[in-house]
Amino acid sequence: MTGEADFPPAGWREIAVRDARVKLWLIDAAPDPAALAAAARVLSEAERARAGRFFRLEDRARAMISRAALRRLLGAATGRAPESLVFGETEHGRPRLVGAQAPSFQAPSFNVSHSGGWALIGLSKHGDIGVDIEEARPDVEALDLARGFFHDGEYRAIAAREGAARLDAFYRVWTAKEAALKALGVGIAERLKDFEVRFAPDELRVIAEPGAFSPRLSTMWLEALAAPQGYAAACALA
Repeated sequence: MTGEADFPPAGWREIAVRDARVKLWLIDAAPDPAALAAAARVLSEAERARAGRFFRLEDRARAMISRAALRRLLGAATGRAPESLVFGETEHGRPRLVGAQAPSFQAPSFNVSHSGGWALIGLSKHGDIGVDIEEARPDVEALDLARGFFHDGEYRAIAAREGAARLDAFYRVWTAKEAALKALGVGIAERLKDFEVRFAPDELRVIAEPGAFSPRLSTMWLEALAAPQGYAAACALA
């Protein structure tokens, strides 16, 4: 552990899931001055500059607070100072920690998503993790989007519902699919119809099409998460 006296800080909430292989944290990314000052202390110069390019304060705050939270969680998981961590990418473009060859250094897979005033961060040492959180917009054309981008089975499940139930089903599928594709290192604009997410009140299942792009789809763990009011969230482990 890093020995930080205020870890975890106010505004962080660990999310309980059925699979003990993953750790999930919900982070309040509202533009609070104290939180921004704390974030700035652990971010690199490049990270601060990148966040500073956002015009809106809310966007800058979300970028800084979520990145600093990731550093602090990875620091706690690896026993290293958050500000000392160095990030790189795998050959497939997936972010990872670099510069640590010591056998005792066990770098977990990690993934970050943010929307509105919240960030969701997932860590796992048991596979590639993907997370997604989305603020549900009541004006979204759920049926049109599902018809154009989702698997036919998902479209039918969404179309069978009305009103708020249809919107809830749309975002449940959307966040699950994005989390699954992020776990596999595939962009959300690709492969959306290669697999179907089937959902019930307490579980999600991935049904891969024959010849789908990744055999890991058939063994993937996927769960819808308890999200703040007006949001949907999901996590996947491949």
